Amino acid sequence: MESYELVSVLMPVHNAANSLEKAVLSTINQDYPYIELIIVLNNCDEETLKVVEKLKLSYPEIKWIIEENQGIANALNKGILHCSGRFIARLDADDEMLPGRISHQVKYFADKPWLGVLGGKAIYDGDMSSNEGYFEYVKEINSIITEEDILDYRFIESPIAHPTALIRKSVFEEFGNYNSGEVPEDYELWLRLISKGVRIHKTDFECVLWKDHASRASRNLSQYSEEAFDEVRLKYLAEHIKTLNLENRQLIAIGGGKKAKHKIHKLEELGLRFSGITDFVERKIDGKFFVSWEDLKYNPGMFLISLVSSRKAWKEIDQILVLKGFKRNQDYLLTS
Repeated sequence: MESYELVSVLMPVHNAANSLEKAVLSTINQDYPYIELIIVLNNCDEETLKVVEKLKLSYPEIKWIIEENQGIANALNKGILHCSGRFIARLDADDEMLPGRISHQVKYFADKPWLGVLGGKAIYDGDMSSNEGYFEYVKEINSIITEEDILDYRFIESPIAHPTALIRKSVFEEFGNYNSGEVPEDYELWLRLISKGVRIHKTDFECVLWKDHASRASRNLSQYSEEAFDEVRLKYLAEHIKTLNLENRQLIAIGGGKKAKHKIHKLEELGLRFSGITDFVERKIDGKFFVSWEDLKYNPGMFLISLVSSRKAWKEIDQILVLKGFKRNQDYLLTS
C-alpha cells in the first residue's frame, strides 16, 4: 500500500464571489488522495459569504477559519496554525489549481528531504492586450526554472509565482511565517528563506491558472507597489553583498538616473559604500567617480551592481557585461 503525506491547501479569501467555487473545486478534484483544504475568510463581502454558505453545505470537510485583521499575510499566518499537513500548498481564491499539481509536487519532494519550497509554472488568464506588462511578467518567471536561475533572478523579480508554491511546513516553523508589514509577503518570504540557506526548486509543470483582473490584490494594494518591492529587494541585496567579502573591490552602480540614485542612497543607508557609477549618459553623484558605459572595461578590482529597473535594459546589460569579460555573480549582480 502506497503511503501519502498530508498536504494542506491554504487559501485566503477576501472578496471572491465570482471565483471561489471554481478555486475550491479545482482543489477537491485533484487526483492526490490526501488533501485538506483550509480557507481563511478575511472580511469578505456579502456576495462572497453567500458562496461560502453554499460550499459549507456541499463540502463539510473544508476547514473554515476567520481572520479579522485585514491583509493576506494575516490570513495566511492564521491559516498556517490550522494546517495539519507536512506540506502547505498555496492557492488564491482568484485562481484555479490545474490537474495533477499536488501529485506532481509531492512526488518531486519524495527523495529530497533537504528541499524547502517547490514552485511551478502558471498559465496567464487575463486580457493580454490591455495588461501586457503582467503577461510578460508571467512569461518571464515561467522561464526561470533551475535553482541557479532562481538565485540569479531573485533580486530582479519574485522568481516563484506564489499560488504555485508547495512549502514544507517545517520551513515556517524554523524561519517564521509571512511578514505582515507593508511588504509583498511572498517575495519577502522567498528572499528571507534563500538568505537562510533554504533550497528552492521549480519545475516546468503547469500548476495554476493565474487570473489577472482589475481588482486583484497585487494591482491595488500598497504592499505590492514598486516602492514596497524595492524596500524588500534592497534590504536583502545589502545583506547578501555583505557576505561576498568585497573589502578590496570597488562597488560600482550601473545606472545613475533618479530611481537608481534613490537605490544607491538606500543601499548606503544599509551599510554599503559605492565608489563610482557607470551609465550610458554622464551622471554626477557627490563623492563618486563616473565611467561611461562605453569606456567600462573589465577590472578585477570592481564589483558592479545593476540598478536599472527596465526588463529589457537589464538583459542587455547582462549580455554586454559578459562580452566585456565580467562574470555574473563573481563580478556583478543584476537587480531591478
